[in-house]
Amino acid sequence: MNWLRGALVLVCVSAAACSSNDGPPSEDAGRRDTGSVDAAASDTGAVLDSSPGEDAPSSDDGGAGEDAPSTADAATDSGPGSDAGDGHCDPMDVTEGEPCGPTERPAPRWHWDGNTCAFSPWCRCLGADCEDRYNSEAECERAHSDCAPAGSCRTDAECTSGEAWCEDGACEVCDNSGLVCRIACPEGWSVYRRNGCSPCACAPINDCESDSDCERGECYAGAFCWDWCPPGDPSCCFGNQCSAAGCEDPHPGGCHARGCPRGESCVDRGCASSTCGCSSEGGLWICTDDCGGGTCVADATD
Repeated sequence: MNWLRGALVLVCVSAAACSSNDGPPSEDAGRRDTGSVDAAASDTGAVLDSSPGEDAPSSDDGGAGEDAPSTADAATDSGPGSDAGDGHCDPMDVTEGEPCGPTERPAPRWHWDGNTCAFSPWCRCLGADCEDRYNSEAECERAHSDCAPAGSCRTDAECTSGEAWCEDGACEVCDNSGLVCRIACPEGWSVYRRNGCSPCACAPINDCESDSDCERGECYAGAFCWDWCPPGDPSCCFGNQCSAAGCEDPHPGGCHARGCPRGESCVDRGCASSTCGCSSEGGLWICTDDCGGGTCVADATD
Protein backbone atom coordinates (compact mmCIF):
# COMPACT_ATOMS: atom_id res chain seq x y z
CA MET A 1 0.00 0.00 0.00
CA ASN A 2 2.68 2.45 -1.06
CA TRP A 3 0.06 4.95 -2.08
CA LEU A 4 -0.85 5.50 1.54
CA ARG A 5 2.59 6.75 2.61
CA GLY A 6 2.51 10.31 3.74
CA ALA A 7 -1.29 10.35 3.54
CA LEU A 8 -3.70 11.14 6.25
CA VAL A 9 -5.79 8.01 6.82
CA LEU A 10 -9.46 8.70 6.57
CA VAL A 11 -11.53 5.85 7.94
CA CYS A 12 -15.05 5.67 6.65
CA VAL A 13 -17.34 3.36 8.55
CA SER A 14 -20.01 3.54 5.87
CA ALA A 15 -20.18 4.60 2.29
CA ALA A 16 -22.68 7.29 3.17
CA ALA A 17 -20.01 9.13 5.13
CA CYS A 18 -17.64 9.27 2.21
CA SER A 19 -19.74 10.00 -0.83
CA SER A 20 -23.24 10.09 -2.22
CA ASN A 21 -24.81 8.71 -5.32
CA ASP A 22 -27.87 10.72 -6.16
CA GLY A 23 -29.29 8.69 -9.01
CA PRO A 24 -28.64 6.35 -11.90
CA PRO A 25 -26.68 7.94 -14.73
CA SER A 26 -27.19 7.72 -18.46
CA GLU A 27 -24.70 7.20 -21.20
CA ASP A 28 -23.82 10.88 -21.29
CA ALA A 29 -23.46 11.26 -17.55
CA GLY A 30 -20.14 11.80 -15.86
CA ARG A 31 -18.74 14.37 -18.26
CA ARG A 32 -15.82 16.37 -17.07
CA ASP A 33 -15.68 20.08 -17.75
CA THR A 34 -11.91 19.90 -18.05
CA GLY A 35 -10.60 19.29 -21.31
CA SER A 36 -54.62 -13.24 -38.19
CA VAL A 37 -58.25 -14.33 -38.99
CA ASP A 38 -58.71 -18.19 -39.20
CA ALA A 39 -62.47 -19.06 -39.16
CA ALA A 40 -65.75 -17.51 -38.10
CA ALA A 41 -66.68 -18.17 -34.49
CA SER A 42 -70.18 -19.55 -34.02
CA ASP A 43 -72.78 -16.84 -33.72
CA THR A 44 -74.06 -18.30 -30.48
CA GLY A 45 -70.64 -17.96 -28.92
CA ALA A 46 -70.11 -14.33 -29.77
CA VAL A 47 -73.48 -12.80 -30.63
CA LEU A 48 -75.62 -11.09 -28.06
CA ASP A 49 -79.32 -11.56 -28.71
CA SER A 50 -80.40 -8.10 -27.86
CA SER A 51 -83.99 -8.08 -29.09
CA PRO A 52 -85.95 -5.80 -26.77
CA GLY A 53 -88.67 -8.42 -26.35
CA GLU A 54 -89.14 -10.93 -23.53
CA ASP A 55 -86.42 -13.20 -24.91
CA ALA A 56 -83.67 -10.67 -24.40
CA PRO A 57 -80.90 -11.96 -22.14
CA SER A 58 -80.77 -10.83 -18.57
CA SER A 59 -77.84 -9.02 -17.04
CA ASP A 60 -77.04 -12.08 -14.90
CA ASP A 61 -75.21 -13.83 -17.72
CA GLY A 62 -73.09 -10.81 -18.59
CA GLY A 63 -75.27 -9.95 -21.59
CA ALA A 64 -74.15 -12.97 -23.59
CA GLY A 65 -76.31 -15.29 -25.68
CA GLU A 66 -77.35 -18.80 -24.71
CA ASP A 67 -74.09 -20.49 -25.60
CA ALA A 68 -71.75 -17.61 -24.86
CA PRO A 69 -69.02 -18.37 -22.33
CA SER A 70 -69.90 -17.57 -18.77
CA THR A 71 -67.70 -15.47 -16.54
CA ALA A 72 -66.17 -18.61 -15.06
CA ASP A 73 -65.64 -20.18 -18.48
CA ALA A 74 -63.85 -17.08 -19.73
CA ALA A 75 -61.61 -16.73 -16.71
CA THR A 76 -57.93 -16.56 -17.11
CA ASP A 77 -57.57 -20.32 -16.56
CA SER A 78 -59.20 -20.95 -19.93
CA GLY A 79 -57.71 -18.06 -21.85
CA PRO A 80 -54.30 -17.62 -23.37
CA GLY A 81 -53.31 -15.52 -20.39
CA SER A 82 -53.21 -18.64 -18.21
CA ASP A 83 -50.30 -20.14 -20.07
CA ALA A 84 -46.97 -18.42 -19.82
CA GLY A 85 -45.50 -20.64 -22.52
CA ASP A 86 -44.74 -19.87 -26.15
CA GLY A 87 -47.09 -17.33 -27.71
CA HIS A 88 -48.53 -16.18 -24.41
CA CYS A 89 -47.67 -12.58 -25.14
CA ASP A 90 -48.47 -12.68 -28.86
CA PRO A 91 -51.58 -10.84 -30.06
CA MET A 92 -54.79 -12.87 -29.74
CA ASP A 93 -56.27 -14.10 -33.03
CA VAL A 94 -59.47 -12.04 -33.00
CA THR A 95 -61.08 -9.55 -35.33
CA GLU A 96 -64.55 -8.08 -35.63
CA GLY A 97 -67.04 -9.95 -37.81
CA GLU A 98 -70.37 -8.76 -39.19
CA PRO A 99 -71.60 -5.70 -37.27
CA CYS A 100 -74.45 -5.92 -34.79
CA GLY A 101 -78.00 -6.01 -36.09
CA PRO A 102 -80.62 -3.47 -35.07
CA THR A 103 -81.80 -5.58 -32.10
CA GLU A 104 -78.43 -6.93 -30.97
CA ARG A 105 -76.25 -5.81 -28.12
CA PRO A 106 -72.47 -6.30 -28.24
CA ALA A 107 -70.82 -8.33 -25.51
CA PRO A 108 -68.34 -6.44 -23.30
CA ARG A 109 -65.10 -8.30 -23.99
CA TRP A 110 -61.39 -7.52 -23.97
CA HIS A 111 -58.48 -9.13 -25.78
CA TRP A 112 -54.67 -8.86 -25.70
CA ASP A 113 -53.39 -7.13 -28.85
CA GLY A 114 -49.70 -7.72 -28.18
CA ASN A 115 -49.17 -4.44 -26.37
CA THR A 116 -52.22 -3.83 -24.21
CA CYS A 117 -55.72 -5.06 -23.36
CA ALA A 118 -58.08 -3.76 -26.06
CA PHE A 119 -61.88 -3.44 -25.82
CA SER A 120 -63.64 -5.68 -28.34
CA PRO A 121 -67.43 -5.33 -27.85
CA TRP A 122 -68.41 -7.21 -30.99
CA CYS A 123 -71.62 -9.07 -31.81
CA ARG A 124 -69.60 -11.45 -33.98
CA CYS A 125 -65.95 -12.28 -33.64
CA LEU A 126 -63.68 -14.01 -36.16
CA GLY A 127 -60.55 -15.88 -35.15
CA ALA A 128 -59.26 -18.82 -33.15
CA ASP A 129 -59.16 -16.94 -29.84
CA CYS A 130 -62.65 -15.39 -29.86
CA GLU A 131 -63.97 -17.54 -27.03
CA ASP A 132 -60.82 -16.90 -25.00
CA ARG A 133 -61.45 -13.18 -24.69
CA TYR A 134 -61.82 -11.68 -21.25
CA ASN A 135 -64.89 -10.35 -19.41
CA SER A 136 -63.07 -7.34 -17.98
CA GLU A 137 -60.03 -5.26 -18.67
CA ALA A 138 -58.61 -6.07 -15.22
CA GLU A 139 -58.92 -9.79 -15.93
CA CYS A 140 -57.03 -9.36 -19.18
CA GLU A 141 -54.32 -7.26 -17.54
CA ARG A 142 -53.79 -9.82 -14.77
CA ALA A 143 -53.39 -12.57 -17.34
CA HIS A 144 -50.77 -10.59 -19.27
CA SER A 145 -49.01 -8.77 -16.44
CA ASP A 146 -45.74 -10.42 -17.43
CA CYS A 147 -45.92 -9.28 -21.07
CA ALA A 148 -43.87 -6.21 -21.82
CA PRO A 149 -45.13 -3.87 -24.54
CA ALA A 150 -43.38 -4.11 -27.90
CA GLY A 151 -40.19 -2.11 -27.94
CA SER A 152 -39.80 -2.13 -24.18
CA CYS A 153 -36.72 -3.39 -22.39
CA ARG A 154 -35.18 -3.97 -19.02
CA THR A 155 -31.54 -4.09 -20.09
CA ASP A 156 -29.44 -3.27 -23.15
CA ALA A 157 -29.30 -7.01 -23.94
CA GLU A 158 -33.00 -6.89 -24.94
CA CYS A 159 -32.23 -4.36 -27.68
CA THR A 160 -30.52 -5.06 -31.04
CA SER A 161 -26.77 -4.84 -30.59
CA GLY A 162 -25.19 -2.10 -32.64
CA GLU A 163 -28.55 -0.44 -33.31
CA ALA A 164 -30.20 0.41 -29.99
CA TRP A 165 -29.78 0.52 -26.25
CA CYS A 166 -32.24 0.60 -23.36
CA GLU A 167 -33.22 4.05 -22.12
CA ASP A 168 -36.15 4.69 -19.74
CA GLY A 169 -37.54 1.20 -20.40
CA ALA A 170 -37.55 1.45 -24.19
CA CYS A 171 -35.10 0.42 -26.92
CA GLU A 172 -33.86 3.71 -28.35
CA VAL A 173 -31.74 4.14 -31.46
CA CYS A 174 -28.21 4.35 -30.16
CA ASP A 175 -25.62 7.02 -30.75
CA ASN A 176 -22.97 5.77 -33.15
CA SER A 177 -21.47 9.19 -33.79
CA GLY A 178 -18.20 8.06 -32.27
CA LEU A 179 -17.43 6.20 -35.46
CA VAL A 180 -16.81 9.47 -37.27
CA CYS A 181 -15.95 11.98 -34.55
CA ARG A 182 -12.73 12.99 -32.95
CA ILE A 183 -12.80 13.75 -29.26
CA ALA A 184 -10.07 14.41 -26.75
CA CYS A 185 -10.89 12.58 -23.54
CA PRO A 186 -9.58 13.69 -20.15
CA GLU A 187 -6.67 11.80 -18.69
CA GLY A 188 -7.80 8.41 -17.42
CA TRP A 189 -10.94 8.48 -19.57
CA SER A 190 -11.59 7.03 -23.02
CA VAL A 191 -14.28 6.63 -25.68
CA TYR A 192 -16.41 3.59 -24.96
CA ARG A 193 -18.76 1.04 -26.53
CA ARG A 194 -22.24 0.23 -25.26
CA ASN A 195 -24.29 -2.69 -26.63
CA GLY A 196 -22.23 -2.60 -29.81
CA CYS A 197 -22.66 1.15 -30.24
CA SER A 198 -19.90 3.76 -30.19
CA PRO A 199 -21.03 7.19 -29.01
CA CYS A 200 -18.87 10.26 -29.36
CA ALA A 201 -18.39 10.49 -25.61
CA CYS A 202 -15.84 9.67 -22.96
CA ALA A 203 -16.09 7.55 -19.83
CA PRO A 204 -13.66 6.70 -17.03
CA ILE A 205 -11.63 3.60 -17.77
CA ASN A 206 -12.56 0.41 -15.94
CA ASP A 207 -10.23 -1.60 -13.76
CA CYS A 208 -12.73 -4.45 -13.99
CA GLU A 209 -16.20 -5.54 -15.06
CA SER A 210 -16.70 -8.33 -12.51
CA ASP A 211 -15.03 -9.71 -9.39
CA SER A 212 -13.25 -12.31 -11.50
CA ASP A 213 -11.23 -9.49 -13.05
CA CYS A 214 -9.74 -8.57 -9.68
CA GLU A 215 -7.00 -10.70 -8.18
CA ARG A 216 -8.06 -11.63 -4.63
CA GLY A 217 -10.41 -8.66 -4.52
CA GLU A 218 -13.78 -7.19 -5.43
CA CYS A 219 -14.93 -5.08 -8.38
CA TYR A 220 -16.64 -1.97 -7.02
CA ALA A 221 -19.02 -0.27 -9.46
CA GLY A 222 -18.22 3.17 -10.76
CA ALA A 223 -20.73 5.99 -10.90
CA PHE A 224 -20.94 6.24 -14.71
CA CYS A 225 -23.77 3.71 -15.27
CA TRP A 226 -26.83 3.17 -17.48
CA ASP A 227 -30.21 4.20 -16.10
CA TRP A 228 -31.45 0.60 -15.72
CA CYS A 229 -28.30 -0.58 -13.97
CA PRO A 230 -28.86 -2.18 -10.52
CA PRO A 231 -26.97 -0.35 -7.76
CA GLY A 232 -23.50 -1.77 -7.22
CA ASP A 233 -23.47 -3.82 -10.44
CA PRO A 234 -20.21 -3.11 -12.28
CA SER A 235 -21.27 -4.93 -15.47
CA CYS A 236 -23.25 -1.86 -16.62
CA CYS A 237 -20.95 0.88 -15.37
CA PHE A 238 -17.66 2.58 -16.11
CA GLY A 239 -15.22 3.83 -13.52
CA ASN A 240 -15.15 0.45 -11.78
CA GLN A 241 -12.34 -0.07 -9.29
CA CYS A 242 -10.64 -3.20 -7.94
CA SER A 243 -9.95 -3.31 -4.23
CA ALA A 244 -10.02 -5.71 -1.30
CA ALA A 245 -13.40 -7.31 -0.63
CA GLY A 246 -15.62 -6.38 2.29
CA CYS A 247 -16.33 -2.65 2.01
CA GLU A 248 -19.74 -1.12 1.44
CA ASP A 249 -20.72 0.49 -1.85
CA PRO A 250 -20.30 3.06 -3.16
CA HIS A 251 -16.57 3.47 -3.55
CA PRO A 252 -15.77 6.87 -2.01
CA GLY A 253 -13.13 7.99 -4.51
CA GLY A 254 -13.44 11.10 -6.64
CA CYS A 255 -15.17 11.33 -9.99
CA HIS A 256 -12.00 11.59 -12.07
CA ALA A 257 -11.69 7.84 -11.53
CA ARG A 258 -15.35 6.87 -10.98
CA GLY A 259 -17.38 9.25 -13.17
CA CYS A 260 -20.70 10.84 -12.18
CA PRO A 261 -24.39 9.87 -12.15
CA ARG A 262 -27.02 10.99 -14.65
CA GLY A 263 -27.34 14.75 -14.91
CA GLU A 264 -24.01 15.51 -13.26
CA SER A 265 -20.53 16.46 -14.42
CA CYS A 266 -17.13 15.99 -12.84
CA VAL A 267 -15.33 19.22 -11.93
CA ASP A 268 -12.16 20.25 -10.16
CA ARG A 269 -13.73 21.92 -7.18
CA GLY A 270 -14.58 20.89 -3.67
CA CYS A 271 -12.55 18.13 -2.09
CA ALA A 272 -12.58 14.42 -2.87
CA SER A 273 -9.75 11.93 -2.53
CA SER A 274 -8.08 10.90 -5.71
CA THR A 275 -7.28 7.41 -4.41
CA CYS A 276 -9.17 5.12 -2.04
CA GLY A 277 -8.89 1.45 -1.17
CA CYS A 278 -10.70 -1.06 0.97
CA SER A 279 -8.77 -2.29 3.97
CA SER A 280 -8.59 -6.07 4.07
CA GLU A 281 -8.83 -5.78 7.84
CA GLY A 282 -12.22 -4.58 9.04
CA GLY A 283 -13.72 -3.69 5.66
CA LEU A 284 -13.07 0.04 5.95
CA TRP A 285 -12.36 2.52 3.16
CA ILE A 286 -9.02 4.27 3.45
CA CYS A 287 -8.41 7.33 1.30
CA THR A 288 -5.59 9.76 0.63
CA ASP A 289 -5.97 13.22 2.09
CA ASP A 290 -5.61 15.11 -1.18
CA CYS A 291 -8.46 16.97 -2.85
CA GLY A 292 -7.61 16.04 -6.42
CA GLY A 293 -10.26 13.43 -7.05
CA GLY A 294 -12.87 15.76 -8.53
CA THR A 295 -16.47 16.18 -7.43
CA CYS A 296 -19.82 15.82 -9.20
CA VAL A 297 -22.06 18.84 -9.72
CA ALA A 298 -25.52 19.04 -11.29
CA ASP A 299 -25.56 20.04 -14.95
CA ALA A 300 -27.06 23.43 -15.71
CA THR A 301 -30.66 23.33 -16.96
CA ASP A 302 -32.20 25.72 -19.48
